[in-house]
Amino acid sequence: MAYVCIRAIWPSIDRIPNTIPASTGMTLPMFVGFIVFSLIQVPFLILGPGRLRYMLHVGAIGGFICQLVLVSWAGGTKGPQGFGEILDSTNKLSGSDAGWMFLLGIGSTMSSITAGTLSIGDYARFARKRSDGIWSQGMGAFPAWIANVIGMLTIAATQKRYGSALWSVASLLMAIQDADPSSKTRVGVFFCAFVFGITQLVLNISGNSFCGGTDMSALFPKYINIRRGQALTAILGTVINPWYLLSGALVFISVLSSYVVFLQPFVGIAAAHYFVIQKRRLKVPDLYITGKQSIYWYDFGVNWRTVLAVRHSLRVNFILHLSSYAKLSA
Repeated sequence: MAYVCIRAIWPSIDRIPNTIPASTGMTLPMFVGFIVFSLIQVPFLILGPGRLRYMLHVGAIGGFICQLVLVSWAGGTKGPQGFGEILDSTNKLSGSDAGWMFLLGIGSTMSSITAGTLSIGDYARFARKRSDGIWSQGMGAFPAWIANVIGMLTIAATQKRYGSALWSVASLLMAIQDADPSSKTRVGVFFCAFVFGITQLVLNISGNSFCGGTDMSALFPKYINIRRGQALTAILGTVINPWYLLSGALVFISVLSSYVVFLQPFVGIAAAHYFVIQKRRLKVPDLYITGKQSIYWYDFGVNWRTVLAVRHSLRVNFILHLSSYAKLSA
């Protein structure tokens, strides 16, 4: 979103000669926006999630308003060309194609919440009551569903106008500016990108940086605290070249759905252990003891039954994910 904002203010940024291969999914002007966004978020790493909640409120409310404006504009100006193939009732899958697409859809949907499901403990441990984390998550399901519907309607209403389904909000805003580079359009594009950028910034810190820092501090508490862990997470998040995710729609969908392959076994085992085996009772002091004195020490700190369960679950999930991806690519 930083690139979209810069592009709305200075369209000449696209005149920068591109020296980055197309296979990376990014151009040099886009990389400039990525660097700007990375530098902007550095000061916010020292703020705790509690202080960032006000920015999150602004981003959530502002983002919802921007979504309503975009879907209203897209639907009201689509003209006689109508909606695209996304809402075409004749474009239906049947038989095994529908089954594999259904499976891939489940994987992609579950992947979007699996990381948050694993990380919810980083925040739930600060709750004063057990019910504090229930009502908020329950209430968040409906707005998320509404946002998905609004997004699909917006994409369907602009698909024929721009020649393709622009699933990325950044791509849609850039297409709007390219079609009408007037100052009014650029102002609207800037404010939409700015609001979405606030939400992206806060979610990146709270959902990735803080959780990553918490996990690292739990692994190496003697050497790494949460702040150092956040800094390491930010560095590693750049080293892995995240822009490759934008190199194609299938690449993005594949990476998103692959989260389930690796993270779902941990969620399932943790839930089964807590609800079935431990019956929602934990001996908290033993969680912080290493050695045979702890009932959770098992064999040198490893529960081999869990290892076998993870291995089996990874194999099944990997086969299903690979099969659905191959079917979609074909």
